[in-house]
Amino acid sequence: MSNTGIYNPVASPVSATKYFVKVTDENNCIALDSVTVDVLPIPKVSTLDNASVCLNSSVALTTNASYANTFTWSPSTGLNNPYIQNPIAAPAISTYILLLQVMVFAAKKILF
Repeated sequence: MSNTGIYNPVASPVSATKYFVKVTDENNCIALDSVTVDVLPIPKVSTLDNASVCLNSSVALTTNASYANTFTWSPSTGLNNPYIQNPIAAPAISTYILLLQVMVFAAKKILF
């Protein structure tokens, strides 16, 4: 925890961790709460080997990915859909790049 004495510390756990907070107001009234932070694996990806395709032809850009749920191929020109795992390319250019993201919904709020 970056600083337990501030209202917005930064947590960087290496495994699932439950954090507790206790706040006290000027009247000595106390409130308690907690949050569980899950640690998710980093996405992994492997793509097909380099491929050649004739002009006016197409090729499937095949990937194997784990822990990923968002795909972004770039450049998108010549792709049937740049936001799917395995788009069809009918390129006028020769290079595509794949970016992977994991949508993180790992914080679980648990009230006392």
